[in-house]
Amino acid sequence: MRQFESIDPENIENDPRVVSSKQDPNNPKRTFYLLIDGDYTILATAQYWEDPTEGPNKWKSEWLHYQLEFPKQGLPWLVDTIENKFFKLAKEGGLPAGVFHFTEAIEGERLRVDRYFGLGENRETGYAFATVDRRDPNISKEYSFTDTALFELGLFAWFKDNAERIRRGEL
Repeated sequence: MRQFESIDPENIENDPRVVSSKQDPNNPKRTFYLLIDGDYTILATAQYWEDPTEGPNKWKSEWLHYQLEFPKQGLPWLVDTIENKFFKLAKEGGLPAGVFHFTEAIEGERLRVDRYFGLGENRETGYAFATVDRRDPNISKEYSFTDTALFELGLFAWFKDNAERIRRGEL
């Protein structure tokens, strides 16, 4: 399994592997980045965080970032899994009643989608996308997204557009 260096959050916008970016619909200070590195995709976030709790007129600040690496075909798989396993009834090829996760090996790495309940400040439903074989440090690396962020605020459309670009061989 190919390993990747951590992104440089201060210079990610200049990284030649960045093929697309989208401002986090729930946090205007954070941006999602999609990087393509050969046959791999890196989904990353970066934001500059400031904490005023350090005292009067003092701010603690730092770059926060996170990344999830997976085979490039994993992004089309994520879109297809949500649309065809979670959106459909079992008789239509979707997951059986009461099953809220799906795992499959894509290009030699196990990827997983989970249906979550109680995400975010408003305790919303949503989905988590995880790389089962890549651990951080003892649990699968994952991103979770609320339904609102995905479907009302455009993250799923962004995933879908980039998945189509991968399918067409543009990325």
